[in-house]
Amino acid sequence: MLHRRLFRGWVDRIQGYEDKHRNTPEQDSEPLRRLLTLAAKHKNRQITHLILEYNRNKGEVFHNLLKYEAIETAIKSKDTEFLSFLLANSYSGGPQDSKHHINIKEIEWSLVDDFQLFKVIMKHVHQFHCSRDTIRWEKNPSLIKSIGSVCDAQEFITWIGVLADCIQDYQIRQILSSTLHQYFSLEMLENMHRTFPQVIRDVDWLSTTICSSIENYLIYLEFKAGKSDIFDSSTCFIEAAALNGNLELLQLIHSHCIDTGLPFAIGSISIGIAVEHGGCIEVVSFLLDHLDNEVKVYIVGSIHPSIQSDTLLQQLVTRPNITFSRSTLESLLLSSNFEMFKAVERLMHQRQQVMSKSDYEQLLNQRLARWPL
Repeated sequence: MLHRRLFRGWVDRIQGYEDKHRNTPEQDSEPLRRLLTLAAKHKNRQITHLILEYNRNKGEVFHNLLKYEAIETAIKSKDTEFLSFLLANSYSGGPQDSKHHINIKEIEWSLVDDFQLFKVIMKHVHQFHCSRDTIRWEKNPSLIKSIGSVCDAQEFITWIGVLADCIQDYQIRQILSSTLHQYFSLEMLENMHRTFPQVIRDVDWLSTTICSSIENYLIYLEFKAGKSDIFDSSTCFIEAAALNGNLELLQLIHSHCIDTGLPFAIGSISIGIAVEHGGCIEVVSFLLDHLDNEVKVYIVGSIHPSIQSDTLLQQLVTRPNITFSRSTLESLLLSSNFEMFKAVERLMHQRQQVMSKSDYEQLLNQRLARWPL
């Protein structure tokens, strides 16, 4: 009763304000909107219900009181029941509501870090208006992790399909990639292909996720079989396998290329990736044995400490189209591998890859920064 009396006092003050200042519905609703935001902040269902009920029964053109502040407050509380209550009671269900939808881009989607919160919002998506501006969607690993199962992940991707016109293409790819990485399965690939046929066409951008394990790659081959609208290049898959130092996967990609007649195309940076990140000399050797002579230059940068050896150096120097860089010398210097440093430096001079004075000064400074005198 106390809540109702206090609210009645507020209503009388607001009514007096509205009678005195006859403005637009938006202006007239501002005091109520502020009161609603305050009630939402304290998750006071009784006051919230009274405000929304009063607003619906005013006898005027319905004006949605909900603005971003009240929704943000409910989202931050992570109270799915209250958020659902707030959205459900703010809507009169009349055709005039179409003029007063909440702009979906006003939602701070980075705060929606729980799948249940996301589902509540999407179940009320008909109350939102999507303008030409895109929503502010950022990487949200907590949201992806909270999904919990492949089945729910498929539902999530379907909902993302509903929002597709409001999300930029590169962000859609980020969402699909991170979701697939967490819930990789044949069902997920099929669902993504149905929901985003134009995005899941050239799948090179998914190569890192697909090649994170042999099992994932085999699932991908099963998904791809019989589909004429799926394209990939072996180069990106080779680079992903090299990045992980996975020789067995690399051999599997090579076998698939032979079976399908596709080229096993080692890109100009593939050797460099294997040498710097893979940490597996067998992977480097396999790639060197299958180099494409049509590629003029293969660039080698830093060399992983675990594979810095005379054996590796001999394999690299016998290929005239392999080029070293200052990063190569830097990695050798920081590993105190002075003999290999001298050998690479000498080779670079022979191939007229001249190091400048400033290059040597930077190398020395980096060495001193790691190990001061």
